[in-house]
Amino acid sequence: MRGVLNKSGVKIAQGRDAISQVLLYVQDGDGFYEDGSFIQHDYVAYTGSYGAVLIGDMAKLLYLLGGSSWDVTDPNVANVIRWVTEAYRPFLYKGAMMDTVRGRAVSREGSQDHQMGRSIVASLVMLADGLNARDAATVRQIAKGQIKSDTTFASYTDGLSIFNIGKIKALIGDASVAPAGDMIYTHVFAGMDRAVHLRPSFGLALGLFSTRISAFEYGNGENYKRGGKVQGQPTCTTRIRRSFRVRTGRR
Repeated sequence: MRGVLNKSGVKIAQGRDAISQVLLYVQDGDGFYEDGSFIQHDYVAYTGSYGAVLIGDMAKLLYLLGGSSWDVTDPNVANVIRWVTEAYRPFLYKGAMMDTVRGRAVSREGSQDHQMGRSIVASLVMLADGLNARDAATVRQIAKGQIKSDTTFASYTDGLSIFNIGKIKALIGDASVAPAGDMIYTHVFAGMDRAVHLRPSFGLALGLFSTRISAFEYGNGENYKRGGKVQGQPTCTTRIRRSFRVRTGRR
């Protein structure tokens, strides 16, 4: 932004080049892992909170720089579509971002699973405009599928920015974009001790912890009750907008 305001191509290029370090996969610590995991604070699964901020900022940067003299040319930008399909999409079910990857954000009244899911979907809609044609088509299909399947909101765009309202309504009205169908998918995200099992009628998430991954995060006065979402407790979300913990023999 400093480069844009001061009309400095050098500063814009510096900002663009700094993106490269974020595009790399990691083997420990914070960042994206090859198996689709996303870690923040060294040992917390955070795809649906800090990860939501990251994909939102990446969308803004690629949207802003795309097609300009400062387009992102780092070949690792190809990893962004992998993040969408391998890290974010598996935890989006009927428009909701699963609580098992939202850390202490689950305790925020104004940021529940469908609200966070909608925020990520809005970022995906913007992100598509900064990607190549093939990847953009994939992202738009995923976003439209989540929008069409989310029946939580009386109006999906209520409360969003004018920019996002326009983008989302344009996508909904674009008959050339077919919404992605339900994922039939089972995957273990070993890098953050999570697993998902997805079917059209339900999405099951399993939150675990270990010597590498925290059982919970408490901070800034948030999430002090914690619950069992990351202590081996399965959480099931159904197509009728209901999320509940699966009863086990554990007491």
